[in-house]
Amino acid sequence: MDSTLAKLERLGLSSYEAKAVLALLKKHPSNGYQVGKIAGIPISKVYDVLGRLKNKGVVTADESVAPAQYYPVPADALIARLKSSYDTAIHELENDLKLITPIPELDLSWNLMGYHAVIQKAASVLKSASKTAMLSAWQKEHAVRLR
Repeated sequence: MDSTLAKLERLGLSSYEAKAVLALLKKHPSNGYQVGKIAGIPISKVYDVLGRLKNKGVVTADESVAPAQYYPVPADALIARLKSSYDTAIHELENDLKLITPIPELDLSWNLMGYHAVIQKAASVLKSASKTAMLSAWQKEHAVRLR
């Protein structure tokens, strides 16, 4: 069962939520006290946990009786709900990631060897300038056609 707990947690349930689901799958219907006892969840927290699970659609509650009785959603319905939820989230994330424009990489330092390599890099930087480029050079390099 420990691996089942870990799998439920990987799918977004807290440790207590996963334990409560497994407790309800073992014995249902159960009231909050029984769920806490079976799952090892403090009674002070079990009703919060069951409320969160109810909001997530993982358990249902019959509150017409006292104390309220909790039921797990059938395993196949739970799996279908989780798959649908994750498929939707992955699809939305995929679309969002496609809309992100990468920041162009700034090539601020170079390791150049030799006069010719320096002249070629200067020419490349000047050609790729989108607006203005300033160049400070010796007379000899200034005379070289960099454009």
